[in-house]
Parts: sequence; C-alpha cells; structure tokens
Amino acid sequence: MSEKRINLVTILVGTRGTGKTTFLKKAFEAHRKTVLVLDTFDSPAWQDYPLVKMDQIGHLKSGVKARCFSSDTNHMMKAVEAKAYNSTLIFEDATKYVGSKLTPDVKRFVLDSKQKNLDLVFVFHSLASVPSDLIRICDLITLFKTKDSLNSFIKHKYPEEGLHKAFERVKAHPSRYYNETVEYGG
Repeated sequence: MSEKRINLVTILVGTRGTGKTTFLKKAFEAHRKTVLVLDTFDSPAWQDYPLVKMDQIGHLKSGVKARCFSSDTNHMMKAVEAKAYNSTLIFEDATKYVGSKLTPDVKRFVLDSKQKNLDLVFVFHSLASVPSDLIRICDLITLFKTKDSLNSFIKHKYPEEGLHKAFERVKAHPSRYYNETVEYGG
C-alpha cells in the first residue's frame, strides 16, 4: 500500500531575488500548523512574523507564524531538536545549518521529523550546495532560477531525469520568479 507522506522534507533552491520568500509566505498563509522561520540574522523579509526567543520554540500555539534568529547555529539546532513538534520549520540559508554534509545529529533530526509531526523546508541558493544525503531523504524540490548549470556534477548529484527537465524549463522561462516543484527521493 502506497501512502502519501504527511510530513514533508522540502528543499527550495534559488538565487537571491527569485521570489523564494514570497513563495513560502503564500504557501503557508493559511497553514494550520505553527510556522517557524529559523535564520542566522533577523531578515527584513520576515519582519511581519513575530520574533520569538529560542526558549519559546516548544511553546508556540498552533497556527502561529513566527521567526527566530541566532548566529549560533549549533545552539539553534539543539533548541529545535529538543523543543520543536507539530510545526513547519523553514531553515533560511540552510547551508549555515547543515553544511556540505549532514552531521549525525541533523540527519537523525530530519529522519525523526515524522515522529515529531514536523514539515521541514531547507532553503538554499544553489543546487551544488545541497548535501547529497539531504537530497536522498527529501520529498520535494522546488526549483527557482539559480546560477548552476546542468553539468555532469549536478546530473550525478541529482540523477532523476524529471528534475533535469524541470531545471531546464525554469532556466529557460523568461520570468525571474518562475519555479517548479518536483517530487523526489523520500
């Protein structure tokens, strides 16, 4: 029996100024779960979401949209791992949290997201910067325009042909804000 996964791990990729934040805000506008944006600085793009401190992460009411920031990504990840449940977490500029390879702690956190009723969104500026082990366990990839080219490295890292075709359509589209979402891995 094939069931559609309820808690999704999504990778969102696009260079600056392609509409990623606008896309995310619209996508979660009527979302019932708590939405928490995690960032290393207090981005003006998310200022309309109330600011919460790390010790408040586990105490947000359902449906609340909020933001939390800290330059100490290790401390932020520990707080999220310990306290986040029943939420959607958006990791802005996710390279700062996950690096080029998932640590065992972050990998376990991602794999345990279903048990904690978490939807995870990792935002990157380039396909090349997404860790391979995150690609293998994600459910969706939303592509915006990037500065990547579909070279042999990217094709090897992302072997699914559907993603290659979507990448080429996004790249060729005249709108800077055009994007496509592809079901992947998971």
